[in-house]
Amino acid sequence: MRIRRWWLILPASAALWLPGTAAAQDFDARVYGLAASNAEVDRLREARGLGVGADVGVALGRWRLQVRGSTASLHADFAIQPDYAVNELAVLGSYRWRPALTLQLGAARRFTRPDFAAQEVGLLKVGLLVETHLSSLARVRVGGAYLPVTRFSGGGGSNLAMELGFGLSLGPTAGRVTGIIEYEYQRLDREVNGSAVPIRYSVARVGLAARR
Repeated sequence: MRIRRWWLILPASAALWLPGTAAAQDFDARVYGLAASNAEVDRLREARGLGVGADVGVALGRWRLQVRGSTASLHADFAIQPDYAVNELAVLGSYRWRPALTLQLGAARRFTRPDFAAQEVGLLKVGLLVETHLSSLARVRVGGAYLPVTRFSGGGGSNLAMELGFGLSLGPTAGRVTGIIEYEYQRLDREVNGSAVPIRYSVARVGLAARR
């Protein structure tokens, strides 16, 4: 099955649109491998697989903007569902309200190939991120978000949609390169014509981050 790897070019391309005052800004980029799981209705219809992704971010004072692109090839356990690729584009804006507390506002869109193999999802999220240093070489962060707007290719809507996340950065605080380990879980309580058809999506990432 063909996966459209050109999605990963988009985060890097976003850097070309940033203002020319680069000297007053901090840039960072991340590349990682990922393991994703996408379950619809119940765990009997769950697809799992591996993929790759990349992020580009820019920070100015307390504000930060991040653009993400990722792709994964999922193997479906359900007999009538084919294997498929899931591609995601996301943008996230952050404001560091306190040294350990960050407010977040973002949007994401997941596409599938072939079409109609699984639900395509679009969403907006409002979240909160808490992070602290475990030691001089490790920083941990925990976040949660409410997803007030969700859209699905097959119609319907969700009364409750949420996201939980955990992350760990490993490396010197002042270093330019660090290791990253992350896990995110989304629960979308989708309803169609009064019937519950929930979606559970999770992704684990392991990779490297660099900044300047």
